[in-house]
Amino acid sequence: SKILFRDSLNLWNADGTLMAFICPSMPDTMRKTLFSKLQGCFNGVNIFKNKMGDPEEDKSECPFSTVLFSWWNRYGLTGVDAPANVHPHYLQANGHAINFTQCLPYPDKDMFQHEQLYLNIQTTFQKEFEWIEAVLRRAFPEEHQVLVELVKLLPGKADSPVVPFLSLVLNVNISTLAHRDDKDLTLCLVLPIGEFVGGGLVLAEQGLVIEAMNGDLLAFCS
Repeated sequence: SKILFRDSLNLWNADGTLMAFICPSMPDTMRKTLFSKLQGCFNGVNIFKNKMGDPEEDKSECPFSTVLFSWWNRYGLTGVDAPANVHPHYLQANGHAINFTQCLPYPDKDMFQHEQLYLNIQTTFQKEFEWIEAVLRRAFPEEHQVLVELVKLLPGKADSPVVPFLSLVLNVNISTLAHRDDKDLTLCLVLPIGEFVGGGLVLAEQGLVIEAMNGDLLAFCS
């Protein structure tokens, strides 16, 4: 383990890779207003549920909602073994022309279906996102630079409100025994928001349980 700066901890695996980064240093002025700000982003809709009522209820069976404000690039081509003397627009795959519009990064449909929510979050949490980026830039300068370069490559010079990341995933009323997270590049960051008791982030392979509070930053390799 290593203390990076005030109240922050970096844990390493035996092979030198990152196990987890824990930062509970968010300013109190930000931390105390996180949940009320998030509630306001839903324009008065009471989407947050109280799951503390029945102690006998199996919380693992309670469904939760997920909104993906993400950019995807599932169909990118590597160009490996492609002929150097042919323009890419004239290349074919298995005898069929390639639809290059499918090879471009594209936004998740949730950005359009929940556009107002997306805009509300960008405006409401702008200062928080800027603070988080500053923390990551200081804690992981090399990884931050790699991720920022990818943001610059988005089509149409699109920007990301959560630089250096391309995705903002909102899990509402999440209560689950297990959740698999993959397809992230370098780092995944978790920011729990709400009035909750108990629970935590579990990294099963490392045997690590992080009992985070509202406003704590948690980052790990994914």
